[in-house]
Amino acid sequence: LVNLQSVAELRESGFKRVYLTAKAPIPAGYFPAGNIAELKQEGPEASFVYKGDVDALFKQIAALDIVDAFVEEPTLEEIFIHYYE
Repeated sequence: LVNLQSVAELRESGFKRVYLTAKAPIPAGYFPAGNIAELKQEGPEASFVYKGDVDALFKQIAALDIVDAFVEEPTLEEIFIHYYE
């Protein structure tokens, strides 16, 4: 047992699903492993589930030359997976 929370608490816990496309390939290891789950990165594209200070994430993303970005609330399944990785 890792954590005991209601579904509402899980949804409000600050998890975000992030999709990015940059002009140039994003360097391997660019995103901090401690706050990232389900990282899929190929060339200039990356997607992941993030939990942490969103301001800090956006400042890190701002250092990239971004072409497109999309941030949404993850599914409950994606939140659960974050606890097991």
